[in-house]
Amino acid sequence: MDSNNDGKIDNQDTNFNNLKIWQDKNSDGKLDEGELLSLAQAGVKSLNTNYNNSNEVDANNNAHKQQGSFTTTAGATNKMNDVWFDVDLAKTIETDLVEVNDVIANLPNLAGFGNVHSLHQAMALDTSGELQDLVEQVISASGAEQNDALTQMIYHWTGVEDIDPNSRTADRMYGNVI
Repeated sequence: MDSNNDGKIDNQDTNFNNLKIWQDKNSDGKLDEGELLSLAQAGVKSLNTNYNNSNEVDANNNAHKQQGSFTTTAGATNKMNDVWFDVDLAKTIETDLVEVNDVIANLPNLAGFGNVHSLHQAMALDTSGELQDLVEQVISASGAEQNDALTQMIYHWTGVEDIDPNSRTADRMYGNVI
């Protein structure tokens, strides 16, 4: 990014005008109108390319891994940090829901979390219809056949159906793929 190798990224560098700052003003996690600013619009004159590695962790358990500085158009120098936010990927909310047809709506549903959609959403997104077929097989089967069908449905639902359950260790038959 520092195309002229002067130790800072500013309007003398080729891609300076391509850099943007996202200010999520309503904290919804989505880019809305007026939330994406050029560095100039945000009052940033330059970004110093020098930084120090850091072990700082703030009160919210966010790691400030690299610390540097930037200069404003008013001439002030401020801190600039590379913050690695503490997140719980299991606590997610589906925001881009697709319409679920009546057939799927009448089938069992299970909550998803992390990067796994709810069962209804996953069936609606699966254009092959395979997941819906597997759910219907679980419903119609019993005993050992139902257990096998449930395992296959879970593997397909979570996107690990093509991973050998024994691919990591022989003593962990199921826990290694989901």
